[in-house]
Amino acid sequence: SHLIALFRISRTMAASDTPPIFKAWFQRCININGSDASPNDVPSNARTQINDRVSHRLQHDARLHFEALSASASANGDARKTGAAQVTSDPNPPPNQQSTAAQDVSSASSSTANGALARLVATFGPVISSSDSTEATNNDSKSPAEKSHRLVARIRALHCFLGALEGSGSLTQGVREAVGRFLVEICRSGRNEEGDVAQDGGEDLMVSEQPDFVDAAELSPEEITQQLKSMDEVEQRKNWIDESSSPSIVTVTADDIRDVSMMCLTALVRSGLDVFPTRESKSMDSPPLEKAIEVVYQSMNLRLELAMLGVRNRCDMSDSDSNNIHSGASYESMQIDFSVEEGLSQLPRAKRSICFNLLEAALEGIVNDASKWKVLLSQSQSEKSSFCDLVPASVLEKMSSFGSLSASCLHGETDPRCLLQVLRLLNRTQQVMLPLFDSQHYSIGSHMKVEESHPGGKVAFPSVVIFDAVAPYYPVHFTPPKNDPHGITRDMLQNALMSVLCERGAKYNHFNITEIDNAGGKESGEDETMITLAGRMFLERLDPPKTVMDYDPVSSGSNSEVEDKLDAVRDLSVLLLPSSSENTNPNIRRVTTAFLTELSSSLARVHEQSITSATGSPTTDDATGGLDAEDQISLASSIRQFSSTLAHWLEENGPSSFGFGLNGGEEKAEMIDSSLWEAFVVDIIRRLSPTLGSAPQGLHGRASTAYLASLAAGGGLVTLNKVLQSCIPGFLGVLALLDENREDSTTSTESSNAKNRDEEKMAAAMRGIAALISSCRVTLGRLERKHRGVKINPHPMLLFSSKIIQKISLALNSMAKHADDSQLSLAAVAALESILTTADLQALNEEDVNSMIKSFSTLASFIIQTDDAVIKTSSSDEWKTACARALGALISNGFVDVNAEVSEECHHLGVYAESLLRQTLLSASSPPDVSFDSSCNRYDWIVLAGACSNGPLFVSRRIVFDLCSRIIKDLQMNPFKDDSINFFPLTALSYLVRNGGMNVSISFHEKDGRQSFSFAIIDELCKSVKRKSSANGVTTGERDMQIPIGMSQLKLPLSEAGDWEEANTVIRRAYLILPHLLHTYERTPAISSCKTLIDSIGQVIPPLSEWDEVKLSVCLPLLASILNCSDHVWSKLEASSIDGLKSMTPYLAQFCMSPDHKPYARSSASSCLFSTIFHASNDEEQCDDDEYAIVHQLLDNNVFPALEEAVESLKADVSDLACKETSGFVSASSFSRVEDILNFMSVLGSAAECKGGPYARVGDAIAKFLVELTCTGMAKFSSNREAIELISFTKDGKENPLMNLSAHISTLSASAFGNMLSVQNGGPFWRQRITHKTLPTILKALQEQSQSQYPPALGTLAIICHMLCCLPVSVLGGSHVRQFVPTLVAGLVYYSKNTSVLVESEMLSSKASGLLSIVIASLAKMLSNSPDDLTKFMEIIIPSLSLLCASIISNEYIPIQVLVLQCLELATKHPHARNTAQREKEQVVAVLSALVDHPSSIIRHTAVQVRNVWYSTL
Repeated sequence: SHLIALFRISRTMAASDTPPIFKAWFQRCININGSDASPNDVPSNARTQINDRVSHRLQHDARLHFEALSASASANGDARKTGAAQVTSDPNPPPNQQSTAAQDVSSASSSTANGALARLVATFGPVISSSDSTEATNNDSKSPAEKSHRLVARIRALHCFLGALEGSGSLTQGVREAVGRFLVEICRSGRNEEGDVAQDGGEDLMVSEQPDFVDAAELSPEEITQQLKSMDEVEQRKNWIDESSSPSIVTVTADDIRDVSMMCLTALVRSGLDVFPTRESKSMDSPPLEKAIEVVYQSMNLRLELAMLGVRNRCDMSDSDSNNIHSGASYESMQIDFSVEEGLSQLPRAKRSICFNLLEAALEGIVNDASKWKVLLSQSQSEKSSFCDLVPASVLEKMSSFGSLSASCLHGETDPRCLLQVLRLLNRTQQVMLPLFDSQHYSIGSHMKVEESHPGGKVAFPSVVIFDAVAPYYPVHFTPPKNDPHGITRDMLQNALMSVLCERGAKYNHFNITEIDNAGGKESGEDETMITLAGRMFLERLDPPKTVMDYDPVSSGSNSEVEDKLDAVRDLSVLLLPSSSENTNPNIRRVTTAFLTELSSSLARVHEQSITSATGSPTTDDATGGLDAEDQISLASSIRQFSSTLAHWLEENGPSSFGFGLNGGEEKAEMIDSSLWEAFVVDIIRRLSPTLGSAPQGLHGRASTAYLASLAAGGGLVTLNKVLQSCIPGFLGVLALLDENREDSTTSTESSNAKNRDEEKMAAAMRGIAALISSCRVTLGRLERKHRGVKINPHPMLLFSSKIIQKISLALNSMAKHADDSQLSLAAVAALESILTTADLQALNEEDVNSMIKSFSTLASFIIQTDDAVIKTSSSDEWKTACARALGALISNGFVDVNAEVSEECHHLGVYAESLLRQTLLSASSPPDVSFDSSCNRYDWIVLAGACSNGPLFVSRRIVFDLCSRIIKDLQMNPFKDDSINFFPLTALSYLVRNGGMNVSISFHEKDGRQSFSFAIIDELCKSVKRKSSANGVTTGERDMQIPIGMSQLKLPLSEAGDWEEANTVIRRAYLILPHLLHTYERTPAISSCKTLIDSIGQVIPPLSEWDEVKLSVCLPLLASILNCSDHVWSKLEASSIDGLKSMTPYLAQFCMSPDHKPYARSSASSCLFSTIFHASNDEEQCDDDEYAIVHQLLDNNVFPALEEAVESLKADVSDLACKETSGFVSASSFSRVEDILNFMSVLGSAAECKGGPYARVGDAIAKFLVELTCTGMAKFSSNREAIELISFTKDGKENPLMNLSAHISTLSASAFGNMLSVQNGGPFWRQRITHKTLPTILKALQEQSQSQYPPALGTLAIICHMLCCLPVSVLGGSHVRQFVPTLVAGLVYYSKNTSVLVESEMLSSKASGLLSIVIASLAKMLSNSPDDLTKFMEIIIPSLSLLCASIISNEYIPIQVLVLQCLELATKHPHARNTAQREKEQVVAVLSALVDHPSSIIRHTAVQVRNVWYSTL
């Protein structure tokens, strides 16, 4: 045979020159035990480990040796190539009967990887191969141990061979062919005559069966003793074997030999190709380059054949030799049976994976050959060789067979790991081979015919076979098991499947399949491609055929039909549309016009069905009206998005002349045929547009309008023009009924019904026109942005604008005449708004402008309040809102800049728009008409908001200037009386800021001259004197006059109280106006005013006068609004502004803690300080623990000195109160002083926690300080500070905490800790951290209280209630929550029994009632979220809640009573408290019935609702 001849040649060559290292490896292989010990002396599991270790060591050594040989050969590669090119003849030419393999083997040197590999085959061939006839004949005479030794030796030899192949960088074609045939033979079934199973150790490990007794007859005593000892040894050995972790008989199967040979074959087909050392390449019969290219073709063919033969032989489970390779047969003549499914399915998963690895390795080798082929082709073309650049048909046929074999591996595969591997293999096959198949298409279309290049016709890639294999897996049904170690998900399988269906990663020579079919003389669509097949499969899922009764559409199992269709649309998008990272998708060039026509029709049909189902009126052929309307709407929206995007892509990638020069003016190599766009867009327009001119009001007409409008909006300019030219004439034909109805004045019933039908039809046509005009605006805006503001000329609406305006005018005039705001009128107003924002106003004629002005005058009469006109109030809000939007569009687009050059007609329209703007501003700044309800919308504000949002910046500037001027004038003219301020300009400005777009804020904050409007208003709010109106309307003030100079002119102020009274009046008025101004500072443009605000505040903080206080009271809330509006603000602030904020932090801290300032201003200062700490970056973030950060400085310099002083003052007041032995209220200043400082400390702590890093340690220390101060009355912040004792618990305070002032004081630090927990900024873990750090102190206090008979301490009760309200159970922990519950219930019981004392406790402080609110709120949260933790306390909770309801009847406790009623309602829903609720039902219902007469309506309604629940549930 071929192998025997190879062995003979290599043995003759290596008889005297076998490398010593090969001999050492050979001896290692045949030394089975790996040591000098006998097999019986080594345990079986130890021998298995030795064999594995020896095999892998041989593989490792061989790989290193051959890597060194390959590296040496690579260093001399250039010299070898040069030598190969210079050789003209060989002194010892091989005989003609020798093949390329024999030539390469005989000429190779042991110093190269090729020669060493040939000698390795010669050395290890007898060990690996069992083909010798002598060995086969004597096989039956071998013992089991000899068979086992033989198999283990073959395993080791193959591993050594595997390492050699892995280390070989590149091999010649002949060596690869010889080695490959050698390995393929080993992969075949029936080549291992030893049998399927051989035993390692064989009979040596088998214990012969012996009787379990000794026959003492005719035996001497010594012989009996010897036999007993032998039996005992045998029994001990058997017990040791049974208890061994490995089986007593180590088996090595023939499949193991085949698997290792498959691995060797994998390394072989993956190795590179060494072209020039081949002897045939040195021949001068043909040019070397052409011969080298032929060698590359042979290499491709060989790799594919070896991979397919290996898989086929490995999957062959028969023992017949019917598939043996005949002697001397070349690899081109081999016939391979691809029916490997049955054998492959019988292999375990790991062995199937080995087969797939072999196929993947062949693809890697093909990639290597293809790169060499391209290089050689480029060199051949540079030398003007006549060699054909097409891949030979034989290679393409082999590739086609390879693809078919790979696809057959997928049949019946269910293991997700193998399925994922095969899908990726198929996609890799497409990526590697499709470009080579595509080259024949490209050459055919360029300069050749199929018959000339490939006799017999074009060779097709097996796309249909691959599709048939993967289609059953679409869509993927897979739910990974829990704790899956492999990590395979449904998305991974779905992506791999879509990669095959989309041929993802395959690079084509760009062509259209229509052009190829025409070049080949075939009709379009004759050849099926993977893209067409996959697209039709997706279409079947989207639009299942209705003709086949038993058709079961492709579904994803648990998904509904609508979800399946949504998935189908997404898959079509992946198939045909380019991804976000790509500009093009070559798949669209692989489809035919027939497919795109079918796709367009199906999309329109499903779109109509979804709209029909969403309206709840299913058609007769698709009864899907019961499906969720939202899902149907989402499906329709997805279809419109996909179709418009595909139309846009088809147009964008068409010829430049086709796109009117909008594609850059240059032809692209990737241009597609315009027939594809026509098939997808034009055909569906022709089919749907006739309905728009006959019945646009029907479901089919409305769905067609929406679909075509989306095409116009998402497509390009050509699509837009095509839709407009096809649809608008039909709509205008319907609107011709306006002229007929105007001439027809009959009022019969039949005529009235006909008019109603006509009006519905005309309204649908008018809405269709509005939709198409809006689509035009979207498309034009996109094109202008793309081409940097270049206008499209001529305008797409040029031919239709005049006709549409006339029809709109007729409809609105008819409405004004009959005082009717019908659907036609609403549609006409919407169309008027659209035409005004889209059409080219410069092209309007005088008649059109007059018609528009007349129409707008009609609309203005409904919403604009003037002195000589009364607003018509009979119309609906929908109609007035539509009118307001249209008027806003007129102002935004018709209002002309003074410097613009416009036509006379456009100027006429601009004059009217300016007049309308003045009227609207006057109406918006005035109180509404008395006939208006206070809850009605201000439609004049809607007009201004629309003008600002849609118009250019100068429109917003004009509106903001007018409103701000009115605001400043009102502030200057009116005295300081609350009821005399005109708030309507302020409220209008606030509405515009929230609804008018960003231009309003820009106009408000930009500087006009020296000062912006924002600071002009601030200055007016901070004026220090009252103004008086002069006769000529100019305001003056005493302090605005010139101050006389001289010592005699100095005077003391008349009264300090007078200045404070005046300042308080100014602040009170400012606080009435500030809520309307804050919205203007909550937008990004307000950053431009931030620096000026910071500078203004820095000049007056700390305040030295009452007017400094006024300025701070006005500016601090505005600055806080800017700093907290968005996190992006801080990235845009100037460094000087941030430095100014940092420098103000000590003064802001003093301002926050001082009770002398206004609460609103102090709260704003705290907000500014929090934002500064949280957002501002500084160098102290990287400081060590010993260094002070900004929070440390505030604590040391401001907080703790003030806290120590306030605590001492509070203790003195408490001591004085105790000495008087009378009940009274402690000094409010000292109590609130301590509360303010602790609250400010919580602000610092929460800011530090949110900022994180080194600041978090400061926040943790503050949290622990507050908790210890609450639970123990004393706390120490750090080691360098003295402990602060806030309270001392006495016996009287523990027995009756509600009436003890110390108990009230303990709630101050608890409330401060609750303030920290309630902050929502920062990451998700800082609350969990401070909870972990403070829980030990809290749990210790709870444990001490549980051992006493006193009511719970108010401070500890407040702490746990704040934690229950602010933290989820996952942060607290279920066990900790259960430890909190007894204290919570005890607090509820204590309050319910002492409601009479609650009112008296208000004399001490309001903390007691506030704590009761938190207790009830915590109980309500637990009843809702974790009712099981309250199950054993429900017998106490329900009566306590009833008692609270009956006892608290004061109007001051209405919020608390509402919470109690909510808890009673939640108690009825407790899953395990039904019996308890039934026992308490009578008492609870009696209490609820009494509350029906409560003076508060909220309590009455809530009580009735809760009582109904108790009646109906129990």
